[in-house]
Amino acid sequence: MHNTVHMAYTVPYTVQEIGTRLAGETITANMTWTRYPAGTDITLKYTFRAGAKRTDADAVASGTSWTLAVAAADTVQWEPGDCFFSGIYTTAAGVVTEIDSGVFIVRQNLAARSYAEMALEAIQANIKNRATSDQKTVAMGDVQLQFMRPAELAKWESKFAAQVQGERNKMRRDRDLSSRQRMQTRFV
Repeated sequence: MHNTVHMAYTVPYTVQEIGTRLAGETITANMTWTRYPAGTDITLKYTFRAGAKRTDADAVASGTSWTLAVAAADTVQWEPGDCFFSGIYTTAAGVVTEIDSGVFIVRQNLAARSYAEMALEAIQANIKNRATSDQKTVAMGDVQLQFMRPAELAKWESKFAAQVQGERNKMRRDRDLSSRQRMQTRFV
C-alpha cells in the first residue's frame, strides 16, 4: 500500500520547502502562484533529483492554480537523502522562469523493504556487534542470530546478499533500466 502526501499552498515568488517524504509515496501539490497563474499555452514542469534518479512531472492547470502529482511508482526509486527540485514556468511567448526550487529529505520506506533486505541488515549488524535487541532475536531456522557462530552468520549473509542482489536485478529489469545498457546476444 502506498502513502499519499497532499500539499496546498498559495505563495508569491518564493522558494518552497516541502519537508520529509518517504520513498514510495505519491506526492500531490495544489499551488496558486500569484505572479505565475495557470493558463492556456503556459506550462509548469518540475524536475526532482534524488541520488542518481531524475523524475520529471508536469503540473496541470486548473483555473488559475496548478496541480502537481508524482506517482508512487516514481518515488519508490528515489534513494534516501536529499532530493532537489525545481519548477520551471514557461509562457506562451517562450519566456522561461524558475519559480520554485528547494530540497527535501527522502527517507527509506521501511514498509517497502523485503524480508531478505531486513534479514541481511540484521545479520550484518550481528556480525559487527551493533545489532539492536530486535535484530539479535531474528531466527534463521530455529536459531537466533545472537547465538550463531561467525561462520554461520557469514553463510547466512552470503545467502541473503545474493537474494537481495537478485531482487534488485529483477527490479532493474522490470523498470527496463538495464536492458537499454546491454546488448542481448545469442550464440548458435
